Formats: sequence, C-alpha cells, structure tokens
Amino acid sequence: MQRRYLLRLPNLRSLSCGSRIAYARQFRGMTQEQLGIALGLRGEKIRNRICRYERDGRIPKGDRLNEIAEILQISEGMLRNYNFIDSSDFVYQMFWVEELIPDFEFFLRKKYVPLVDTTETFASAYRDWRREQIKLEKKLIDRREYVEWKLTYKVKK
Repeated sequence: MQRRYLLRLPNLRSLSCGSRIAYARQFRGMTQEQLGIALGLRGEKIRNRICRYERDGRIPKGDRLNEIAEILQISEGMLRNYNFIDSSDFVYQMFWVEELIPDFEFFLRKKYVPLVDTTETFASAYRDWRREQIKLEKKLIDRREYVEWKLTYKVKK
C-alpha cells in the first residue's frame, strides 16, 4: 500500500473501537472506500459497512478486526475490544487516551498502581513507551513518527 499522509494528524473522537478504526484509517491516508475494497466488500456495501464500523453501529468480530489491523498496518492490539484481563490492554488503552487527551500525563509508580503494574509485560511496555515519549520531548522524532510507533507497537508477552 502506498502511504499518503495528511498534513495534520486525525482527531480521535472517543475511545470506541470504531473511532480507533477511523483514526488509524485516516492516519494511513485511506478513504472508507479504499478500506472496504481491501476488506473484499463490494458494491454499495463498501462505504456503508465501514461507516457503520466507524460510528459503532456495527463492531467487527475478531477475525475481521485482525484483517482491518493488517490492512492498516497496525498492531491488532490497537483495535481489539479491551477486557483488561490481559495487562497489554492497559498499555494499548493508555496509548489511545494519550491521543484523545494530549495534555494528560501518565506518571506511574509501582507503589501507587499495584493492581496494574504487577506483570513484567506491562512494566516492559511502559518503559518502551516512556523511551519514545522522551525521544518526542527531545525532538529526536516528530509527532507522526511517535504515533506510528504507537500504532505498530506489539506488547511483548
């Protein structure tokens, strides 16, 4: 897929699955029609189905969600529905909260978040994320590169 980039980053409407799909699609510079065709949809259903996904009128099931993530070249964890049983759900949700509320700062200390920071998986992902935030703060990467990192990050289990 040839990547087209928007001059500015898209806005995240909410933390819903549909809003996250729309954000990733727009970040990749794709139209709803292009995404629908890549999913194998035909006819009038194309834009209608994608629009319903993005407006949360229809939530894609697991396989379809994975297919969307693959087409958009992002981590499937960024789109899945979070049940917070898996510690990686917290990481991905925090990535999205940061996009929704850019001025919100996460500062986690183990003694204050004992139920969240109990696994090495979460701790490792948080350290990776903090490293990228520092690169952004020091202007070693730009905002687009930072968002690209988050969208493609895969939590190591």
